[in-house]
Amino acid sequence: MSFLVDTHAHLMMCKRPVKELVQNALDHHVNHIVNVAVNIETAKQSLAQSKEYDMIVPTIGLYPSEVGRDSDVTSMVDLLKSENFKAIGEIGLDYVRCEVPKPIQHAFFERQLEIAIETGLPAIIHNRGADEDVLMILKRFPKVTCVVHCFSSNYAFADTLLSTVKAYFSFTGMITYSGKEDVHEAISKIPLDRIMVETDSPYLLPKSISVQENQPAFVGSIADTIADIRSMDRESLRTQTSQNAIQFFNI
Repeated sequence: MSFLVDTHAHLMMCKRPVKELVQNALDHHVNHIVNVAVNIETAKQSLAQSKEYDMIVPTIGLYPSEVGRDSDVTSMVDLLKSENFKAIGEIGLDYVRCEVPKPIQHAFFERQLEIAIETGLPAIIHNRGADEDVLMILKRFPKVTCVVHCFSSNYAFADTLLSTVKAYFSFTGMITYSGKEDVHEAISKIPLDRIMVETDSPYLLPKSISVQENQPAFVGSIADTIADIRSMDRESLRTQTSQNAIQFFNI
């Protein structure tokens, strides 16, 4: 069976020990876990865990609810000078669950996209209820390579992004539930070489898994769902999404 890459997890937020999460992932043919930071503290945790386990891929970034302090941006820049992070993220806009004023979210999103371009690293984009403004901002950064994580918009939005920046799209357990016709259409039409899979652990459990907390070991069910939506061989889908992730994160 082909190996998989979980391109978005928050191991530092999971209840289970990292050692157990890693072993469970390996047992389910998951060879890499992108361990996504949301602030400076979790970036340091992600980095430390990556030094303990080779399969863990560290990122650094400020989530929309974590922005507002210039000192955090300074810390990001300083850490990037000395440590081997693989992506800037997760960064972006949240108009649903975030109380940070939109102008501040915009300013810090743009600054972090600048850092991504300056460092040559890809960006992991958080977009909740902000399609128009995410697109507006990304149009100012046509050289950025990014992945819209937990993609939940329609194909028209994805298609516009594809013509704006080098965009990838990753999908979570949300796609295993009913009422996701727009996302399923996007999955069927987005070029296969721009699709990745993720768990967003410890959140967003796939429908078929009846436990309390998500983990990277479960990413295979998401890959298989995408293969079924696209009416293609499951092994081929696993192979392609893993190749996409390896190229995107340079792992």
